[in-house]
Amino acid sequence: MDTTINISHIPFSRYGAYVSITAEQDSDFLTIHNVRKRFEDGLALKLSFWHEGRQIGFTHEAAPECLVCSAPEGTVRIYIRDDETMVFVSEGMDLYFQTLVEYGYGTEKDENQFTIMNAGQKSYTFFGVSTGKGTLSGPFVEDDIWKWNGTPVDRRQNLRVECDKGKAHVAMWLSMEEVNHIAISEADEDIKAIKSEWQEFLAKMPDSRPDMPEAEKEFGRVTWYNLWSSFVRARDVYHYDTMLMSKKIMSSVWSWDHCFNALAMAQVSFSRRSCMTYLSVLY
Repeated sequence: MDTTINISHIPFSRYGAYVSITAEQDSDFLTIHNVRKRFEDGLALKLSFWHEGRQIGFTHEAAPECLVCSAPEGTVRIYIRDDETMVFVSEGMDLYFQTLVEYGYGTEKDENQFTIMNAGQKSYTFFGVSTGKGTLSGPFVEDDIWKWNGTPVDRRQNLRVECDKGKAHVAMWLSMEEVNHIAISEADEDIKAIKSEWQEFLAKMPDSRPDMPEAEKEFGRVTWYNLWSSFVRARDVYHYDTMLMSKKIMSSVWSWDHCFNALAMAQVSFSRRSCMTYLSVLY
């Protein structure tokens, strides 16, 4: 049974990842989060979709393994390749990434690789474009601090990736840490592997009652997804893989809040240490 995730309520992510995607109700853009930061400090990028020079509205539908954004003009599939990397495969729609920080600046290594410095988060976002054309531009800053000889400076902190004109296709990735260039021609295999990882996790969760209505069973699967996708990999102060409260705003660990998460996971032996990691962080 497939599980449908409403990313207006639950962030789209996966076990171990430090990145997530959310949408506001009836919005015409997606928000990409860097969950190493919490609250408003974790807002990294705004992603909108364009066609022939105009922004277009879209609908979205997510399963644990893949987020699909659809419009009459085309379709974009998004999945999380590893702990830092998102992959985007578009048919017919251009992608526009806007940096959600006050201070940032972009550079290009070549026509296929771009870097945007995020001074507010003290991090970098690396982009690789396999198919399509990327261009860094804007905003043009009027502040005196950024002027050079009286001319506003282009911070180049926004990236537009246009479809390959021959195929109306975009294939690209972004990473919140520097990684080697990755091949994304096997997107179907990547998505299949993520789905398998999710189903392996789900199989370890307590079963629903046989007489439970299907709507309640689906609610249970979405609840397990919310917990699964909130884990991040062991790193820095996290001695074990750790469940965050959320990968949207409350992307951190607190003893009081995590008591409830620990109770939910207590029957699953492999994750007891993971859910209780806050003890090693706080004490």
